[in-house]
Amino acid sequence: MEVLSDIDDLLDWFREIEGQIRDAEKPSCEPDVVRVQLQEHKALNDEIASQKARVREVLATAKKVLREAAQGEDTATLREKAEDLKETMESVSKLSSDRLNALEQALPLAEHFFDTHVDLNQWMDAMEDEMGILDTPAIRPDQIMKLQDKTQAFIQSLNEHKPLVDKLNKTGGALVKLCNDDDAGKVEEIMHVDNERYNALRLSLRDKQQALEKALQVKSN
Repeated sequence: MEVLSDIDDLLDWFREIEGQIRDAEKPSCEPDVVRVQLQEHKALNDEIASQKARVREVLATAKKVLREAAQGEDTATLREKAEDLKETMESVSKLSSDRLNALEQALPLAEHFFDTHVDLNQWMDAMEDEMGILDTPAIRPDQIMKLQDKTQAFIQSLNEHKPLVDKLNKTGGALVKLCNDDDAGKVEEIMHVDNERYNALRLSLRDKQQALEKALQVKSN
């Protein structure tokens, strides 16, 4: 009866924890939030590990009782509940481990994603400001050639920052798969806006380059 009581207590505990994990919010895309989620879940995971040790002790005692007791209705119930506890423990342990893995993956992805987004935006802000110089009217061929040099420097900077855009899209895509729907939408929106801005810069520079080449041809003829 004592072993049965211990098994029931543990079953109740594991079923409650199972409900908590299933109801838990998916990883956030915000580094500060996912950091707290990870901290809280690590504490819960440690608690599960501690209870698993208790389960092993109780199951060992149950095994001993089943070996020594006369077989009957009570032993059948004990065998059934012991099996139920073992399965529930393993199921909850896997559930907890899966959530821990998801949170451990989400944290560096969220950090890298927002760091990349900030770096990319600072560079694009500066580029958009500096590109105003290309609107300067150029009359003489030497002025046009100076603007061509500037345009080429901007294009080089654009190419150098392409890996940053790729990193944003790669980390963002991976983060979207782990996040809750609202946060996934937020990440997708950031990616969309940053990609649009980058592509707008690329097209603008291509147009400026072509316009300067035409202007130089006209002046040279």
